[in-house]
Amino acid sequence: MRGRTESLLLALVCCGVFAGYCWIATPAVPQFGLLDPGEQHFNQLVAGFRSGELSLKREPPAELAKLADPYDPKQNAAYRLHDASYYRGKYYIYYGVTPALVLFWPYVALTGHYLAQKWAVVIFCSAAFAVAAALVWRIGRRCFPGVGAGVLLAMVGALGTVNGAAFLLRRPEMYEVSTSCAYAFVMAALAAIWCSLGEGRGPVAWTALASLLLGLAVGARPTFVFGAACVIIPVAWLMQPRGGPRVGGTYGWKLGLAAFAPLAAIGVGLAAYNYARFGNPLEFGMKYLMMGQKVTRYFVLDWRYIWLNVRLYFLLPTGLMEYFPFVRGVEVPPLPAGYGFTEDTFGIFPNIPFLLLAFAAPLAWSGRDPQEARRLRLFTCAVAWVALTSVAVLLAFVVASIRYELDFTPYLAFLAVLGVLGIEDHFSRHPKGRPWARAGWAALLAASAAFNFFASCEHLGLLERQAPAAFQGLSRIFNYPLYASNHLLSSMRDRRTAAGARDGSPPRYGPLLVRIGSPPGTAGANEPLAVLGAAPGVSAIAYIRSVGADEIVVGFQFTGLGVYECRPMRPGHPGPLDIVVTAPSLYPELGDGEWGGVPYLGQLSRLGEYSIAVDGASVLEVHSLLDRTIDRGAPLLFGVNPVRDSRVSGTFSGQILEHARLGIAGVSKAPR
Repeated sequence: MRGRTESLLLALVCCGVFAGYCWIATPAVPQFGLLDPGEQHFNQLVAGFRSGELSLKREPPAELAKLADPYDPKQNAAYRLHDASYYRGKYYIYYGVTPALVLFWPYVALTGHYLAQKWAVVIFCSAAFAVAAALVWRIGRRCFPGVGAGVLLAMVGALGTVNGAAFLLRRPEMYEVSTSCAYAFVMAALAAIWCSLGEGRGPVAWTALASLLLGLAVGARPTFVFGAACVIIPVAWLMQPRGGPRVGGTYGWKLGLAAFAPLAAIGVGLAAYNYARFGNPLEFGMKYLMMGQKVTRYFVLDWRYIWLNVRLYFLLPTGLMEYFPFVRGVEVPPLPAGYGFTEDTFGIFPNIPFLLLAFAAPLAWSGRDPQEARRLRLFTCAVAWVALTSVAVLLAFVVASIRYELDFTPYLAFLAVLGVLGIEDHFSRHPKGRPWARAGWAALLAASAAFNFFASCEHLGLLERQAPAAFQGLSRIFNYPLYASNHLLSSMRDRRTAAGARDGSPPRYGPLLVRIGSPPGTAGANEPLAVLGAAPGVSAIAYIRSVGADEIVVGFQFTGLGVYECRPMRPGHPGPLDIVVTAPSLYPELGDGEWGGVPYLGQLSRLGEYSIAVDGASVLEVHSLLDRTIDRGAPLLFGVNPVRDSRVSGTFSGQILEHARLGIAGVSKAPR
């Protein structure tokens, strides 16, 4: 009965993770306009294969061949298929071919329909998690009998929530397909390696399976070619049994072939595939890549990038926001000359502190029977080897991206789980201090899982743009505790309400009215109207620009985030213009008594919006993820911009006739 209950709980935890993966990926919309699954990169590759070609089925526009330089992004912008490789009049992809062979092609052959790439990412991530969950459950029951089912269930949950998969699933494009596919096959290979170390029958067969799976992982993501050397681990185990004679002869040959033949065969196949496409067995198509920036020094390794990438991947904490999703991007250090770009990376140790327990993995074999200790030690070395080789490649790489973190984060998570099992096993024999140890790793796990959830909700602003109703619902839930606490505290203090400055003093909060005599006389320059915050990275600048004799544009520049502006518009009359600027930092904190009678949802809607109105007509709205926690106490500047390296000029060339706070009295009592 106990075993049946544990199995049911394990199934529930796994189903919860699967459901979470589906929930994250469901609203995802392809970023490059390829809404039809049949038009997406991997399905186009499959269509090409089914037509007897190695190229994509999609034909490049004839105009590409006529360009002076078809790889110049300025020249090919109107014609290119983003991130495809263009070679001799054909499109190819540099992503690994394995996903097309093992999933996309079988799917269309069986169903007659193409599989959307986002569901492929869900399938691969779910498969990887399922294998990891089964593996850690088996290891826990076999090697750590003193560890309870509750701890094992928590570890299974950890493997599904702190592995970084949420970031792939939030933007499941062709890049994430290859990464998640490699993740699934590497995890399956590690399970096969565990079985070859005495857990299952037929160790030679398990070794051959591990080699095959590692080869498929390399076919999905070639950087795992170094990690594939972990297949040597079962060879070392089987060729030199502890306390026994070294194995050789026919068995040695069989073992060697099992370990290396499948991997080598796939390597030869990949080389032949590349040679048939590009005339070079080592060229995957990166040299011919078409993207928003010209590929010159990209996709190279350079030791000068190591320290920068160490900080990006391991050390830099994310920033914090007052409100959901609470997490914002790291402050990226200056990039060295020749470095490509970064994409939403964060340091895993300050942000996912559960992974620090990977350093406790040696406790898993401490104080054990020598044979069992050797098995655990060799398996831990295999997992660590995969993580370390991936890290070694990425640290010298010219680009840093959050999706690359999945090349090592899941394996560090597995090592951390082994560390927790070792800690729990130790305290099962020495109970003193066990509650403190358990509270410690539980706190690290809770913080890490929370970070993964909130950071994935923030990731590139995708959830808010693609599923605004879900974003708003989560915002209402997670912001309410702050509202309730502030409301309680403010009700205990005697404070003025913003709705009634009863002593006649001007309002302290509310939108800004900026009345100008006329638009700028010179067209072309963004000129400042109001500056909210003056520190780089945490400022919002409302500006105006003349675009013709009688047209203007108004907008915001968010330092580090870019410019957002309205379409050109004609003022309804000559003479003064009333421009009203609304921003989160112009309102009091959520729940503060200054809101007067405005209810929670009405407050929340205002705290998530930047907007500009001209003569009473709303012309621009930009929503909450652009809130960079501007200090409400920072002085407001009008007509002057002190922020350096800004796309807004230093001064307003016209005349500001008046500026004032409008107060909160006009704020709607209900959400809009």
